[in-house]
Amino acid sequence: YTKNTYTTTKPGDPTKGDPEGTEAKYLEGTITVTTDYTGDLTKAATTKTVAVTRSASVGADGKVQYSAWTTADGSTTLVPVLSATDTSIVVSGYTDTVTSKAYTSDDFNTAIASATPSDTGYTGAVTQTV
Repeated sequence: YTKNTYTTTKPGDPTKGDPEGTEAKYLEGTITVTTDYTGDLTKAATTKTVAVTRSASVGADGKVQYSAWTTADGSTTLVPVLSATDTSIVVSGYTDTVTSKAYTSDDFNTAIASATPSDTGYTGAVTQTV
């Protein structure tokens, strides 16, 4: 038994005998993060995307096993908590109240549990409110 590890740069290929679930589309994802501004501040919502990846391997039992999702810097906190002191949201003259929580690898796994990836991977969405 030889354990192979599959990544987005070295994905599996079922036409060459690699198991389903090791292709790149199962190993990459995109999370859209929307920041909504409410209350006294009238400001358009902002959107950014976070690219995430994971690796896969096949256990001795033949089942595909996945690592945690990570960002480019290796963090399993895919979207950090938005703080009222975050300079990207602070507006002079306003007091910010923020509704936000960290969005982790486990959260993304829960969100995609019954999803089928597109050719470019899984997608998720997070909304933070200021």
